[in-house]
Amino acid sequence: ARRRIRFGLLAIKNVGEQVTRSVIEERLARGPFKTFEDFLSRVQHKDLNKKSLESLTKSGVFDSLGIERNQALENLDDILRFTTSARRSNGANGNSGSLFGAMTLTATLKLKPAEPASAAQKLAWEKELLGLYLSDHPLNPYLAKIKATKALPLSELRLVKNDRLMLVGAGIVSHIQKIFTKSGQPMIFATLEDFSPKPLEVVVFNNTLQRTLPLWKENSVLLVQGRIYWRNGEPKMIC
Repeated sequence: ARRRIRFGLLAIKNVGEQVTRSVIEERLARGPFKTFEDFLSRVQHKDLNKKSLESLTKSGVFDSLGIERNQALENLDDILRFTTSARRSNGANGNSGSLFGAMTLTATLKLKPAEPASAAQKLAWEKELLGLYLSDHPLNPYLAKIKATKALPLSELRLVKNDRLMLVGAGIVSHIQKIFTKSGQPMIFATLEDFSPKPLEVVVFNNTLQRTLPLWKENSVLLVQGRIYWRNGEPKMIC
């Protein structure tokens, strides 16, 4: 059986309850959206604006309507003009705000060509707006390399109590916080994630940071070596 994931529109950042309710009510009243133009013509809510359309697009909501994410983003101004025209047309025909009014708009939306979004870009958008990776996982292309290094899953590293063991883990950097010590030296706290339920915080002191600074970026896939220590009941790795 085909695996499916059900994810509520309301959980997408920058979309909001009113747009979500409008989409659901329109779909219940008149059936599934057949095309992207059909969606834009039928969802007549003022909050379906540039910000919410951008978030819906980046999240992959319109993938099933044959819309390539980056192409839609590059044509967002034209898309907004189309939605404005659709609302005016509905208003002129006395159908503004109606879920059942006949749609008389015949204009078509032509999107200019654009370079498709890369798989990595799609995953970054999904993580930003959904809080998780949906279409794939950024570590999948690296699984063979990670296995060859014998890196431990973060879930296993989180169980280590011996702070003398030098261990190796691998994952994607989801967040970085840079601070300065009392002596004015920079250091970072990086959140590392893999397929484990919980991430692991990695502490990078200045002496290590000076040698590895270009590597510490969000969405970087890293192999990290260090020791596990516990503080306030939570494990951390000293890189």
